Amino acid sequence: EYENTMFVFTADHGDHLGQHKMFQKMEMYEQSINVPLIMKVPEKSGVKVETVVSHLDVLPTILESLNIESDEVFVGENILNNETLKKYRYAYSQYSGNQVAIGDIRRSIVSKEFKCIYDPRDLEELFNLKKDPLEMKNEAGNIEYKEVKKNLKNQLSLFLKEQNDWINII
Repeated sequence: EYENTMFVFTADHGDHLGQHKMFQKMEMYEQSINVPLIMKVPEKSGVKVETVVSHLDVLPTILESLNIESDEVFVGENILNNETLKKYRYAYSQYSGNQVAIGDIRRSIVSKEFKCIYDPRDLEELFNLKKDPLEMKNEAGNIEYKEVKKNLKNQLSLFLKEQNDWINII
């Protein structure tokens, strides 16, 4: 049965263990949002996916890999499809407070090289994940990255509008 079984290993979030002086999960830093995704798909050999992926990609990947058709329209894509792998992709994350009261509001967009974090009540954050994987230097005010920040904010704003999110990116 092993050869005919699909396995999916992932997590819903990471957790800060003192990084950024935090001990929680409600942030957009890598310790919280960069989680493992390992899939074993029947009749597929091992592939390391080098593009940005999201939990939104898991269901379309499973369905297409198992040849299951669906009339649903998914936000994500099959990450084992060669055309998907060639695309310049983004991953999105959000935190909207807790059920008792709205707390910190966060939205983020991650590309292969950069992450932009938006919080309407706090400073913008932009990190070059290639040069600064621990996100210690906020580059949001760096003129060198002005266009990168603008493009990421535009992409994030478009995505949030498509998803009917109540946050408006300024």
